[in-house]
Amino acid sequence: LIDVNINLNAKEIPVGGCAENTPKLHSGFTDELEKPNCSNPTSCLFCENYVVHSDEEDIRKLMSLKKILSMSDKTDEAIIVTNRINEIFTILLDKYPETKNIFINVATSVNDGNFDEYWKDHLNLLLDLGVSFYD
Repeated sequence: LIDVNINLNAKEIPVGGCAENTPKLHSGFTDELEKPNCSNPTSCLFCENYVVHSDEEDIRKLMSLKKILSMSDKTDEAIIVTNRINEIFTILLDKYPETKNIFINVATSVNDGNFDEYWKDHLNLLLDLGVSFYD
């Protein structure tokens, strides 16, 4: 597992938090990965400065993104991002086992369509543009 910063003070972003607006690929990843770019929130998951909080808000952000990715085409990028989200969840649960009920409640809620606002707006935009899911 490639480690992640947890519960540090950070600026809020669509996938969690950012400790510093200087994108830098986390040293655990190979240079084959695209370098993080602050204008692409999913790339933040691979940045040295990415921070996830062990709270309902960040867990909902990540689960919302993961759900949208699961509904879309299984591109290489979607698979890589989904794997990173799973890795972050594993790290969070290992370090904060008391968050298990938060994970269960948020997963149920997201499966019922209660997405994080940013990702809900993103999904609605894609739907408005005619992107089809589950083909």
